[in-house]
Amino acid sequence: MTAAKSLRSRTALALLWSALQNWSVKLLALGLFVVLARLLSPSEMGVAAAVLLVLAAAAIVAELGLPDAIVRSPRLLPAHLDQAFLLALGVSLLAALALLSLPGPLAALAMGSDTPGAAACLALAAPVPPLALVVAFQTAWRKQQLDFRSVARAGIAATLVSGAIGLALAAGGFGAASLVVQAGVAAGVAAVLLSRGSTWRPQARRDGAALRALVRYGSGAMASRALDFLAARLVEVVVLAKLGVAGLGLYAVGSKLYLTLLQLLGGMLTDVATAALSKIVERREALAEQYHRFVYLAASTTLPVFVAVAACAHELTALLFGARWAASAGTAQWLCLLGAVQVVQFFNGALLAADGRAGWILGINLTKVLAALAVLVALPAADTDALALHFLLSQLLVAPLSFWSVARVIRPDLGRLAQALWPGLLAALCAAVSVAALRPLLADAGWPLLLRSVLLLAVFALVHAAALLVLSRQRLFNELRYLRLAWQER
Repeated sequence: MTAAKSLRSRTALALLWSALQNWSVKLLALGLFVVLARLLSPSEMGVAAAVLLVLAAAAIVAELGLPDAIVRSPRLLPAHLDQAFLLALGVSLLAALALLSLPGPLAALAMGSDTPGAAACLALAAPVPPLALVVAFQTAWRKQQLDFRSVARAGIAATLVSGAIGLALAAGGFGAASLVVQAGVAAGVAAVLLSRGSTWRPQARRDGAALRALVRYGSGAMASRALDFLAARLVEVVVLAKLGVAGLGLYAVGSKLYLTLLQLLGGMLTDVATAALSKIVERREALAEQYHRFVYLAASTTLPVFVAVAACAHELTALLFGARWAASAGTAQWLCLLGAVQVVQFFNGALLAADGRAGWILGINLTKVLAALAVLVALPAADTDALALHFLLSQLLVAPLSFWSVARVIRPDLGRLAQALWPGLLAALCAAVSVAALRPLLADAGWPLLLRSVLLLAVFALVHAAALLVLSRQRLFNELRYLRLAWQER
C-alpha cells in the first residue's frame, strides 16, 4: 500500500471513529439527561448548569488555545508538548484553587448569596479544571496522530461510568451535586483512559521555539473559542442574571434537544462542507455550485428536523422530561427554529473558512455576540420563552451579514440561493401547519401522550416528504444521486 493510500485509509477510519464518538456520546448524554431531569427540580438543575457554565469558561482560559494548536501542528514531537502542558496546567490549578478556596464569593457572584448548595457545588467542582486539561491535551495529541479510536472509546466509557454515578447520586437525593460529580468523574475516567498507553507523557523537557509557536497559534485559537463561547452561551448568563437559577434550570432543559441536534448535525455538516469546498476553492463557479448544492440539501433534509422538533416541542418536552418541565417547551420551540436557520448558515462559515477568511468569520461572530447582548439586555423578559425568542431575533438580525459575506466570495445570485432554499422551507412550513391542525383533534380524542407524539412526528415527516417531492422532485433525486456517486468515488 502506498503512503498516500495508507494516509487516506487512516483518515477515513479516523473520520468514522470521530463520528461514532460524536453521535454515541451525545445520544448517551441526552438519555442520561432525560432521566436526571425527572429527578431534579428546576433550582437544582439551574445550580448545576451554572457550575458547568463556570467550568466551561475556566476550560477556555486554562487551555490557552494550545490543544487546537497541537492538532493543527504538522511536525509535532512529544517533547514539544511538555512546556505547553505545564504552562496550561499552572493556569488550571489556579482555577481549581479559586473554586476550592473561594466557593462562597464565587457562588454569590454567579448565582446570588442565598442560593442553597451553590458554594458546595463549586467547591466540589475544583478537581475538574486540571483533569479536563489532561483530557484536552491527550485528546489533541491522539487526534494529531489520527488515533480517534482511543478518543472515541474513552469518551463512551467516561459517559457511561459518570452517568451511572450521576444517576445513583440524583436518585439518592444529592440534587445539583450529582451533575457536578458526574462531570468530575467523566473528566477523571477520560483522563486515565487517554493517558494509559499514550505515546506522550509530560516531562520536564524544554523547547522554547516549539512553545512560542504553539502559544502564537493558541492565542488566536483561544480568542476564537472565547468568542464562540459567548455567541453560544451568553444567553445562559443573561437568563441566570434575570431569572435566577430556577430560570436557568428551565432554560437548560428547554435547550437540550436544540443543542443535541445542533452538535450532532451541525458539526457533521461543517466538517464535510469545509473539506469539500476547500478542494475547489480556486474554481469559483464550481465553488458556487457546490455551495448552493449544500444549502439545498440542508434546507431539504436537516432544517426540517429542527422544524419538526419545534412543531412538536410541547409533546416532546412532556414525554422526555416530564410534566414539571412543561414551562420549558416554548424555549425549546424558539431555539429549534433558530437551529433551522443555523444549519443553513453553517455553510456560509464553511465557505469562508475554505477561502481563508478567518477574519471575516471572527467579525461575524463578534457581531452576533454584540447583537445578542444588546437585544437580551435591552428587551424586558418575564420568562425563558421570551429570552429564547429575543435570542432568536438577535441572531436573525445578523443573518444577512453572513450571506452578504458569502456573496463577496462567490458571484452574487439571489435567485439561485432562493431556488436552493424555498422548496425545503415551504415543505417544512406545510408539515408544521399540518401538525398544528392535527394537535387539537388528537387532544380532544384523548390520545395518550406517546401515541400523540409519534403520530405528530409521522405526519410531519409524511407531509414534508410529499411536499418536497411535489416542489422539487427532479432536483432532489439529482442531488441525492450526486452524493451517492461522490461517496462511491471515495
